[in-house]
Amino acid sequence: MSKWVERVLEVLPGAKAYTREEDGLAVILSEEKYSDGLWQHLSVSRASALPSLQDIQDVRGYFISENQEVLLVLPPQTEYEQACKNYDQWAYAKGRPPRHPFTLHMWHRVGKKVCPDWRQQNV
Repeated sequence: MSKWVERVLEVLPGAKAYTREEDGLAVILSEEKYSDGLWQHLSVSRASALPSLQDIQDVRGYFISENQEVLLVLPPQTEYEQACKNYDQWAYAKGRPPRHPFTLHMWHRVGKKVCPDWRQQNV
């Protein structure tokens, strides 16, 4: 089984950061309460390439559960561009590095499904 090492994360109060010792896969885990419930957000990254599907499955299995629904989110381009601009401005002002280009974002609504049951056919 993989060993995950918790790292200090000063950038996001309340979030936890982890690195998989064997290959450097990095995860930032945070929780946020929204009007529809508690959500967990996982940022998953590698130093020089996007995380693989196996990486995503490993992260879900370790941090959430293989039996829980997790969404991999690709926001509309305009929202993504604005979020990146906001983060980069914040990072620059704080003397922090800019956003990481090889990061994927996973979301999990704690205790509730989000997607329809695709095993059933609409007839």
